[in-house]
Amino acid sequence: MKRVLVLGASGLSGAKVVAELCARAYVAVVLYRSAKPAFDFQTVEYVQGDATRHDDLVRALDGVDGVINCIGFGKGTGKATSFFSDVGQALIEAMKERGVTHLVTMSNIGVFKTGNRFIYGGLVPIVMRWLKHIIDDKERLETALAGEREIQWVCARFPNIVEGPARATKCDEDGKSVSLSITSESMAKVLVDLLADEQRRGVCLCFSN
Repeated sequence: MKRVLVLGASGLSGAKVVAELCARAYVAVVLYRSAKPAFDFQTVEYVQGDATRHDDLVRALDGVDGVINCIGFGKGTGKATSFFSDVGQALIEAMKERGVTHLVTMSNIGVFKTGNRFIYGGLVPIVMRWLKHIIDDKERLETALAGEREIQWVCARFPNIVEGPARATKCDEDGKSVSLSITSESMAKVLVDLLADEQRRGVCLCFSN
């Protein structure tokens, strides 16, 4: 696997993934909507387009071996959203059209009652309603992936992502043994590792430091 499409490369998570890919001699294909990201790497290719548009995704997937989906929008609008599931569905359809089969996508600890129940079941719905809306839509995204048979997908669920170097990570399926944060470089390493891990396919896993 040599060429990897990164969605959400303008954000913190996506930018760290691009850096990790380039450090491992991959070509990172960056899809950007308006402001072109400036990466100081020789192995970055740029495609202008919108991740919600089928034709733009098909164009960006030309010659690509795999996809890492880091797309996000911060705290969002504070209202219910279908942004993540819409992008996910458009991406799945475009990947099938191009014959690209490897997908790693970011999700959140807290989906489907994963993680610390006091935090995600108690505080989030009351104090962080914006995150609750995102988690609801990430559940729809994961449900769409679970029904896929043509795409070799894996979903990485993360807690709060903080700036910092790569450190040892913990992993489980229900988020009960992981902590409440992960560094940005640890997160990027996890995502790139998963792309190359042929043993982990069709699963959703929780990660933290």
